[in-house]
Amino acid sequence: MILHSVACLCQARKAVVPLLAAVIGVLTIFPAVANSSDTLLLAPSDSGIYAEFHSAFKSSLSLRCKLNKNRGLAACQDSSQSVRLTTKVESDASPGSLVISLGTKSGEQLAKSRREGPRFFTLIPSAGFKRLESCCLDSKSSTVGGLFVDQPLQRQFALTRQLLPEKNRIGVLLGKENRSKKAGLEKEARKQGFTITVKIVDSSSAVGPALKSLVGEIDVLLAVPDHLVYNSKTIVNLLLSSYRHKIPVIGYSKALVNAGATAAIYTEVEQLADVAAGNVLNYYRTHKLGSSHYAEKFTVKVNRDVARSLGLRPASDKKLKQSIEGALR
Repeated sequence: MILHSVACLCQARKAVVPLLAAVIGVLTIFPAVANSSDTLLLAPSDSGIYAEFHSAFKSSLSLRCKLNKNRGLAACQDSSQSVRLTTKVESDASPGSLVISLGTKSGEQLAKSRREGPRFFTLIPSAGFKRLESCCLDSKSSTVGGLFVDQPLQRQFALTRQLLPEKNRIGVLLGKENRSKKAGLEKEARKQGFTITVKIVDSSSAVGPALKSLVGEIDVLLAVPDHLVYNSKTIVNLLLSSYRHKIPVIGYSKALVNAGATAAIYTEVEQLADVAAGNVLNYYRTHKLGSSHYAEKFTVKVNRDVARSLGLRPASDKKLKQSIEGALR
């Protein structure tokens, strides 16, 4: 009887050990599964445009999670709690978290970190992202993606054509780090029926003289994101000089058009956050971030006072946008 009982205990133990091992394995894996739906927004600070993006991103994520195709995703179970704003990727990011960098500075921090998990870059110009690809990122990886803050050249040229249909001579100022854009600008300009003159500057102090040399050769100045050319030290004099010579400036941001550019085409922070939210949910659905891209959403804004002073009578912002969308279909 005693021997029979011992034998039964041994058999029971043999059956329980594998079961315990399986349970421990599940418990070990579970935290990674839970954290896999965490999304970290990496930013230089938790205020200003970064706080604005954070708020808009959470709101958009919440709305998108109500769609049938997204309801079953782990990221939608508590989307408001699974999105955090941080300034330190190394200390805050678990291996399963999707980290989204906001801005060029945070993009560089994320790209140069040792992190191997999914990474998404936004609020960054296309040229800045390409520089990160060349130094630090695997562009073919399905866990690396980007959403550019600037506009494709086709849109800027389309706005120029809609706003100034009889003007064909375009000028562009580029900093030395963006000289690689020159060929693309010239190619797109020819495609759209423009002639273009591109000047490369080596420093911010060279912007004024470069613009002066362009004045007699151009009908419009096309501004592209370039911190060497467009910054707090140059922008006022650049806009005033252009205005004085009756040269409209086509900008790339709301701030530029408010400062005195004739018009601008850009993607609002709320629009960018909404597109990013769609990219993120698609990642949690497919486990792929897809190719890097420009936001399909954009806004057109005209500085009516400046346009009027230059003798222009443009259509409404809404109609200009519709015309651009039609031209690019």
